[in-house]
Amino acid sequence: MNIEDFILDDYNYESKVDGILVKIKKDSMNEETVVYANKILGLYLSKKSEIVEYILNDRLMDFYGSVYTRDEIVEKLKEADIEVISNKWGILVWLNHELDEHIIEVEFNNDLQLSYVSIDG
Repeated sequence: MNIEDFILDDYNYESKVDGILVKIKKDSMNEETVVYANKILGLYLSKKSEIVEYILNDRLMDFYGSVYTRDEIVEKLKEADIEVISNKWGILVWLNHELDEHIIEVEFNNDLQLSYVSIDG
C-alpha cells in the first residue's frame, strides 16, 4: 500500500487489501505509518494461523471455550481489520466475527510482537 491508496473518512484513512480493511488514524497519517501498516498486513497474512493460535491461547479459549470448540472459534473469527494508531502501535481488530457482540483486539508492540489481547463489549 502507498499513501495515495488510502481514502479519508471521518476519523481514519482507509484502504482495503485482500479483503482486509486497513485504517490509519487521521492525525497519524504519514509515510512511516503506511510502512508500519504494510508490516502488520504482511505479518498478518503470512502468520495468520500463528496469530489466531496466540489469541486462542491467551484469552479466547478461556472466554469462549464453554460455548464453542476451538475449531468453531477459528471459523467464526473471520478476518481482522488493521488499525494503525502511530508508527509504533498497531492493532488487529475483529469487529465482524460471528461469536457475539464483543470486540476482539490484539496489539503489536514496537518490534511487531503480539503483546496484549482484549475482549471488549
